[in-house]
Amino acid sequence: MTWTTILNRQEGERYLAPLIETLPPCPGPWVALVLRLHPAGTASIRPIPPGTLTPERPEDWIPVADYPGALVGLETANRQLYLEYLREAARHLARQAHTWDRETLDDLIPILRQLDEVCEALEVPPTRYVLLTDLPTAPLPPGSRTPANPIWVADRRGYALVGQDGADIDYIKKRA
Repeated sequence: MTWTTILNRQEGERYLAPLIETLPPCPGPWVALVLRLHPAGTASIRPIPPGTLTPERPEDWIPVADYPGALVGLETANRQLYLEYLREAARHLARQAHTWDRETLDDLIPILRQLDEVCEALEVPPTRYVLLTDLPTAPLPPGSRTPANPIWVADRRGYALVGQDGADIDYIKKRA
C-alpha cells in the first residue's frame, strides 16, 4: 500500500526543505507537493503547479533519495498519518515474512531487520506483527532441535535462526 499526503508550499518548504534542495529544478512554480511513501522503503515527490491538479503521469513523480528524511518530514507535518504509514509498513513486512519462500535466510533477515526498525519507531515489539514460531520453515533434520539452543526458522540450504531470541545463524545439518 502506498501513502500519499499533500503539503502546501509553506508546509513543503518547512517540513521537506532538505528533500526539496536535492530535487531537480521544477519546470515552473509550484503551490503544493504530493509526498508518496511506499512500504518498500522508497518515496517520491510530485510538485503541483498553481491552479491545477493534472492527471497523474509517471514522469511527474521525482524519486526521493533521502527516504528517512521523507519520513521525518511526514512525521513533523502529520504525525497521525506517519503512524498509520508505519503500522501499514509493519503489516506489509509481516506479510512478506509470513510468505517467505524458505530458500535462503538472506531473503528473510532484511525483512525482519526492517520490521525491527519500524516497530522501534512505533514503540511496539516486533512480536506484535511476527512471531518467529509462526514463520514458514524448511524441514529440520531429526534431533536438531534442542531446548538449550532452539531453532526458530530454517532455510532449504540448512541454515537457521537459532538461540533464545533467534538472533544467531547456525548450520543445522551438522547437528543431525
